Amino acid sequence: MDSEKEKSPPLIPPLGETGFGPELQSAFEAWLAYKEEKRQAYKPTGLKSLVGSIRKNAERYGEQEVADLIRECMASNWQGIIFDRLARTKGTAPKNSRDAVKTAADYDGGDDFV
Repeated sequence: MDSEKEKSPPLIPPLGETGFGPELQSAFEAWLAYKEEKRQAYKPTGLKSLVGSIRKNAERYGEQEVADLIRECMASNWQGIIFDRLARTKGTAPKNSRDAVKTAADYDGGDDFV
């Protein structure tokens, strides 16, 4: 009997099930493979949530933008897909949003620091 645990293949919902176009599906599958390589594979509940987040952002920003973001996150070796970057690149993120990244210009007054 082999003492090593058998690896199960990563869960990858097929194209028709996700509702993604071919380009976005390709980026999505690459993301799942990337996470598997990092030993951070998705469980069914997390995968369902990921598909919903990707779908929502694709409807808002377009499939190509989301596919490009997914590939950027992999290239940067990030652990997650930073969907907030889509809002910032489109200029739709509120300036004082709790999640917005502050720049040096945001701190010019100096009152923000105690």
